[in-house]
Amino acid sequence: MSAQGARPPRSAIFVALLLLTAGAFGLAAVLCSWRVAAALFAPLPDTTSFPGDLSSTRNLLAVLSALLLVAAFAAALLRPLHPWLARARVLSVMLVVVFGVVPIVVLEIALAPFFRPSFPKTTIFMRDLELGWRHRPGAQDVWLGEAVRINSKGLRGEEIPYERTPGAHRILFLGDSVTFGDRLAADEETLPARIATALSARVGRPVEAVNFGVSGYSQWQEAKFLRSEGIKYSPDIVIVTFVLNDVTEKLELTRFGGTGEGFQLAYTHASNLDRWLDKSNIALGIRAFVARRRFGSDVSAGARAAEQLTVRTLIDFPEREDVQRAWAITFVELDEIVALCRERDLPLLVLLSPFAFQLDEPQRDAPQQEMIRYAERNGLGYLDLLKPLSTDLSSAQRRPEFYFADSNHYTADGTRAVADFVLPLLLATGAFGDEPAARDVKEP
Repeated sequence: MSAQGARPPRSAIFVALLLLTAGAFGLAAVLCSWRVAAALFAPLPDTTSFPGDLSSTRNLLAVLSALLLVAAFAAALLRPLHPWLARARVLSVMLVVVFGVVPIVVLEIALAPFFRPSFPKTTIFMRDLELGWRHRPGAQDVWLGEAVRINSKGLRGEEIPYERTPGAHRILFLGDSVTFGDRLAADEETLPARIATALSARVGRPVEAVNFGVSGYSQWQEAKFLRSEGIKYSPDIVIVTFVLNDVTEKLELTRFGGTGEGFQLAYTHASNLDRWLDKSNIALGIRAFVARRRFGSDVSAGARAAEQLTVRTLIDFPEREDVQRAWAITFVELDEIVALCRERDLPLLVLLSPFAFQLDEPQRDAPQQEMIRYAERNGLGYLDLLKPLSTDLSSAQRRPEFYFADSNHYTADGTRAVADFVLPLLLATGAFGDEPAARDVKEP
């Protein structure tokens, strides 16, 4: 028999390729197990859905493998199909599918349980040359698991005109994600809205809350935002919500000698390609591999170790030189806000918002003490929320989770409690008498 006659028919090659594809899916199903997962991807995701995700993925791969086996046997038995299967063009397409498409499909399915992002990227932020990032006016999207809406002025909450509303008081809130309301689904649950509602009920007049909170902002951004936009609203009073990571988080930015552009831009879709890659398990796996190469197997712990400073560093080592240097930078930024408010005769209050773990350890308040000293040196009204929150926690026998959704963002119950604590401080300013003061807008 000649060599030509020894070659298998082309239809048999097609069947063999189907069997090879079935084997690829079957092997992936076998490898999709706890033992293999632990060996390849340790530490495994600690989400409650992971076991179910792993089982569902394994079942899907097994079902696809079985269907391909059935298709291979059907192709082998249905002889009338063999002339069509033997066509060169059909085999060429099959080769591309088996060696080009199938590996990608298998990887996309098999990697799904391991690299599900903790939360998807968003479109509510956009790059800004002066501020680093800001809200995209009119954006509606999901951020940290909650649907949020940004009004046409780039702020969260009801859109408020620059012009004063006759008979209404107005408070302008500066801050970061705590002010913005990360993890809160409704605008009415955010801290500015809660405070405005509580104050309105007490004074018997409308109180407008202008929420200038932007996730990730610290005082250098707040000062610029206040000067460029905030004063246009002619508020009766300005409230800065100071969070402990305002001192540390900014140091990761290139502006302060770091290497990043901000967590917010990192989780913002930069392009349609970026949006597509965010849905690809292979792309997510590559990102996870790069992160593990950079930070070690425990990416979260490694990333924290790579930070220049952390909130716990501020608490545990308040006298350390780099801590004091970070505070000095922060105080210079706060000075700009103080000066701008004094130029326009605007009362300024500071709310010191704690981290959740401090409620169980209220004596660990070194950062709060730093800010209290600053406020007293500058004659500012302030409220250290650590004290009333920890007292309320103890008296009501609650856990920090009642007030905080995570390390530092309030729950809806948390913002309600904070609003009650803030109300006496606001009333003591005398800025909310019977008739709201008329303020002229001055150009920056």
